Amino acid sequence: MGINELVGQLYEAKLAEQAAKEYRLGLEAQLAEKLGVPEDWEGTQTRGVGLFRVKLSRKMNVKIDTNRLREQARVNNILPMVDLLFRWKPELNKEKWNMADEKVKLAFAPAIEVTPGKASFSIERMEG
Repeated sequence: MGINELVGQLYEAKLAEQAAKEYRLGLEAQLAEKLGVPEDWEGTQTRGVGLFRVKLSRKMNVKIDTNRLREQARVNNILPMVDLLFRWKPELNKEKWNMADEKVKLAFAPAIEVTPGKASFSIERMEG
């Protein structure tokens, strides 16, 4: 198969995948409504529905504003609680890392593992 055919088939597959995802999400929303799942419910439950066993699970997503969190802890004089209640995950600031002195990068290198991610493709049909 040539590259043009591969790109065309990948484009069609991505369109089908997006349509299938939207359809699935719509069905899941309808099912949650029919089962009476409250908006604020979190946990796991299994229910029998006809010939099927349906396992439902939901976790709440949590986003934390780090600067505001630290400020709140400082203002309320509870700084020690920050390290007790929250985990801190260092993330590489690639822009700053790339600009850093080579000696600094070498000093941190043993603590950093870099592996290639999966290649991803975005394909759009060109008009005209």
